[in-house]
Amino acid sequence: MSTDTIPQSLRFIAILRGLSAISLSWLVQSVTQHWPGYYDVKPINVKSVWNLLNTSPVYNKFRDLIYPKSVDFPRHKFTTLPLDIVLEIVKELDWRSVLTIRRTCKYLEEISRTRIVWCSQYRRYVAQRTFPLYLEEPLESYSAAELERWVLLRISADLGWNSRDTKLTRIHRFKQKVVTGIFLVPGGRWLLAGLEDGTVLAYDLDAATITPKPLIQPKAKQHPVYYMSMSRDLSSPNLTFTLSLSPCLQSDSSPPLIVNIWRVTLVGHGATAQLTATPLKIFHAHDIGSIGMTAMLGNLLGRSMRNDEGISYIDIFDWAKSTSEAHCKATIFPNEIIDAIRFLPDGRLLACSAKSFAIYPCVIAEGLQVTAPIAIPKVTEPLWKLPFNGVRILHGALSDGYSDALATYFVVSAGNLIYGLSVPRSVDQSPHLCELMEVDGLQPGHITLAVRSEKVLIQHRDRSIYRLVFSWAARGVKDPQPFQTYSSVTWNDFPTTCNGARLPLLDEETGRIIQSARDGIVVVDTALLYMYTLDKMEELSTQ
Repeated sequence: MSTDTIPQSLRFIAILRGLSAISLSWLVQSVTQHWPGYYDVKPINVKSVWNLLNTSPVYNKFRDLIYPKSVDFPRHKFTTLPLDIVLEIVKELDWRSVLTIRRTCKYLEEISRTRIVWCSQYRRYVAQRTFPLYLEEPLESYSAAELERWVLLRISADLGWNSRDTKLTRIHRFKQKVVTGIFLVPGGRWLLAGLEDGTVLAYDLDAATITPKPLIQPKAKQHPVYYMSMSRDLSSPNLTFTLSLSPCLQSDSSPPLIVNIWRVTLVGHGATAQLTATPLKIFHAHDIGSIGMTAMLGNLLGRSMRNDEGISYIDIFDWAKSTSEAHCKATIFPNEIIDAIRFLPDGRLLACSAKSFAIYPCVIAEGLQVTAPIAIPKVTEPLWKLPFNGVRILHGALSDGYSDALATYFVVSAGNLIYGLSVPRSVDQSPHLCELMEVDGLQPGHITLAVRSEKVLIQHRDRSIYRLVFSWAARGVKDPQPFQTYSSVTWNDFPTTCNGARLPLLDEETGRIIQSARDGIVVVDTALLYMYTLDKMEELSTQ
């Protein structure tokens, strides 16, 4: 074992005991041989590792080296160690231990609130997540208190989602009768609400007092904003994304359909930050019919349509190059009604119908005449198709995808099963579908869902709610929790589709649930941080 690979915490022990780095490498190698599972899986804990060293079969061999008989070491208190050593040790603690030492003395309480400690906690938490997490601002912009809240909010959201406690941690209701569509920006802080005249309001759900602020105000009345899709710009240091606005219906009597693209950016910092929007592109599209769903990826905008003749098709625009006079787009004619669409990183399109998945190529043609599709189209053959053998895929049952170097991953609910779908980046490899979880007692047609990468919310007609959780491995699926472990809670005042509400929105990072009803918007938080003190949250996490 190279001395360069020795954990820093063990180096400190060596320094305190007078142990050379070479001798320490022998000792660490012995420990890892006898307790490989401990060393490989668990984070380094100084006290635990030292206990292991003292009970190691090779302890006697190194006893005289660790405790030379000719040297009488003075006893020191932990708090008398140099500050940099104390910080390095505290950085190795998990979040529970950091909160625990906060209660021991003022010195360690101050240490536990330092930025270096919570930067370490942030990096550890992000590294443990299967799907990517993004800050709204650069890491160096966050104070120690802001990083602590960011980390503990998400940890408490995981704890709250798994809790069997039926209490709501926090709930907000906003009276807003003219809302036509809602969209929750990933991260759970910003809720966008579309209105009948084309206006978009922004709610800061982390604010002490939540009030809507106009984000987009069209100069002339436009179509109602029903669908919103976004594509995040990861090259920007602050939260920045492209936003598309779309109605749900286009008739002969209504004004020409407008494709409306905006750039939204976070300005300011922390609690004083707000979103601003600037127009990027507006052009006309003369399609007639109903819009089923929209999706965005970079300069690509997709929307599923169904015209008055019952023909279903998908338009894919290169919105940056399209104008009201000529479109740059591709049109796909599936042989089924499409409920949801998602772009893959290479520009291919995943289409979800009531009974199957299909992947289509996106071959963009430039300079196309601005007209509606032909009345009798030729069916587009997919690159790949997976039938579900008659098991209905519910509307709202397909998650957004997340990607790594190997594949893009989706979660879908069909019947009583939750599936994981992985689509390899290589077009030569076939997508893979695997079963994640079986859910007992579901009645298709009587439930609504919000499906995400590791969490699922299921609402029943009797207003009981299932909160499901499962996990993925990097290139497959870990053993999912059995379906008997999900939490069931009844919220009497929580709106469902049975009383005029739309499909729920779920942010799995923060455990925040959004529902739009006839008379307004309901926001429900499940994170324990909103209900309990840090001490109580730490206690609940160990139960």
